[in-house]
Amino acid sequence: MGYDRKLTEAAIQEFSTPGYLEEAQLSQLAALTRREEFRKWLRAERKATGLLIHGNFEDSFEISPLTYLCANFPLVYGEDGRENIIFLHYFCRGQRHPRRRYQINAIDILKSFIGQLLTDKGLAPRFDLGFVDKRYLRRVRGDDFEGLCKLFVRLLLQLARIKVIVFCFIDSISDIEMRALHKDTERLLSTLQAREWENVPGSRMLFKLLVTDAKATRYAHRYFKPSETINMEGDDEDHNDDYELDLG
Repeated sequence: MGYDRKLTEAAIQEFSTPGYLEEAQLSQLAALTRREEFRKWLRAERKATGLLIHGNFEDSFEISPLTYLCANFPLVYGEDGRENIIFLHYFCRGQRHPRRRYQINAIDILKSFIGQLLTDKGLAPRFDLGFVDKRYLRRVRGDDFEGLCKLFVRLLLQLARIKVIVFCFIDSISDIEMRALHKDTERLLSTLQAREWENVPGSRMLFKLLVTDAKATRYAHRYFKPSETINMEGDDEDHNDDYELDLG
């Protein structure tokens, strides 16, 4: 599928550095992580939870403050020695280097998430790909949306009985809401929010979906309840000098 894990790891390393953010933006992020809606999503013990964050920032960012938030989860959330955690990342704006400029869409997200699962050293031995026959493989190699979607869901279903937390981040999603791109984007969100893996008997997996945008979304908000949506305000700031993200 052409997935390169090193690119994802390099993006996380680059975007987790706060050097491109102003103090006011760091303060807003710190305040965000202390909001009730965010804490509820983060700490919920339900099998699947989703959260959409509208940054409502006035500036047009190449890389937004919310990108920094998503990139920092693997670095901060695991500090307390937590185990059995998987982080799936897709930075829509961060993928826009010249060679991939026109591949940024829901299909590319699925390919990336599948690649991240299959190249995870701890998870790879757990997956049984016996169901992928030649016909199925042609669909996947041909970037067939439905085939890729089914493959991703099948992989998550195989993890359902494992005690594991799967964080799934899609950052700057409005970049793939433009023109005809939004149709597959909506289909992807519909699949993720359908949470098919919840219905597996004995399911122990916690799936936490976080979708962000520096401004606001045109279509993605349709797939989140009001209680699953945070609209940031310009005066939302934390008054601690260290601007520490509360991801514990």
